[in-house]
Amino acid sequence: MLTFNPSKLVAEINRSCAIFFDQSTFSLHNVSFNRYVISGDYMSKALNDVGSSYEEVNVLKWFDKFWVYVSMTFQQTYTQISVSVFYGDTQDLDKNQLFRCEWDDYNDSQVLHPQPHWHFKANSRTINKFEDMVQQEGFVSEVKNSGDVPFDIGDMHFAMSANWMVGGKHVTQIGDSEVVLNWFQGLLAHLKEQLVYISR
Repeated sequence: MLTFNPSKLVAEINRSCAIFFDQSTFSLHNVSFNRYVISGDYMSKALNDVGSSYEEVNVLKWFDKFWVYVSMTFQQTYTQISVSVFYGDTQDLDKNQLFRCEWDDYNDSQVLHPQPHWHFKANSRTINKFEDMVQQEGFVSEVKNSGDVPFDIGDMHFAMSANWMVGGKHVTQIGDSEVVLNWFQGLLAHLKEQLVYISR
């Protein structure tokens, strides 16, 4: 059950997270009832892999050749948050989607997939495009020569914030707006720090 005002939360996210974007303006705007998507003054197109299909989305310039897409939906019975990071040129529709993180709260601690969680886009296309940026020929060659696997790792849900260390479950429910705000701020700060680190 939703216990906070989504528009107030989004306004606070817009205010506090603008500092993570120095090459563009950052804003989440309302596109339908309690659904918000990223917007700003330096947008481009990309194909967002959401597991079962691809959707063409507008992505915001983050830094260097990194782009980000954010979607948040707040309903009484569920909350869905999705953040995808892409790498590529402005004019490239087929930007390389590096990973996607999601937090789906259906008010059910017995759901199968951990919440929040990561999806990593580990395929030959990702490795080939990422190779030039990270300049780790030895590592990339090892991955390329490791052979094919009979499944898509992109379908796997990697737990981001499970409560295992305190004997809890793999589902973290969204308690209030401060939890979402702190998570989103920490997520952007962490991702930017790590992406800058690997692209030096």
